Amino acid sequence: MVTWTAQKDDWLRSLYPDTPNRTIAKMLCCSYLAVKNRATTLGLKKDPGYICLLYTSDAADDMQCV
Repeated sequence: MVTWTAQKDDWLRSLYPDTPNRTIAKMLCCSYLAVKNRATTLGLKKDPGYICLLYTSDAADDMQCV
């Protein structure tokens, strides 16, 4: 179980919008699920432009990327 400090929260706020959760988990020495849950608790969201880059299917063509 990870102990979330103010410093780790700051790093998460900085990294979360455009960095894969698994990468963040490795950087912060915690699980993918810990990153996801903490981001939810802090109200963090992925950047819409980053999300568009993740999707390469035809469905992504319908998305409005910024």
